[in-house]
Amino acid sequence: MVLEIAEALVKEGITAGEFLSLSQKMQDEFLAKQEGFISRDLFRGENGVHGAVLKWESMDHALKAMSQAMNYPSVIGFASVFAEGSYSVKLVDVIASYE
Repeated sequence: MVLEIAEALVKEGITAGEFLSLSQKMQDEFLAKQEGFISRDLFRGENGVHGAVLKWESMDHALKAMSQAMNYPSVIGFASVFAEGSYSVKLVDVIASYE
């Protein structure tokens, strides 16, 4: 399993409702249809930073989805809520999982 950990600064003036609506649209129209996608959790950090932790079945699945993402209007729409240059993402292999 692979985790995709993404963070970015939300632009001033974007409401929680707008953020969540665009997030749901991307979830329904892109992520939920990607092979190997398991789940996504959103979080809100300090100073307007928001992020997500996505779970993928494999690194190949994550990389394939990432390479295709900006071809989808719903992904472009969600990305538009973030300040330019503030986006960061990393992929990490899960070595153990506890519930």
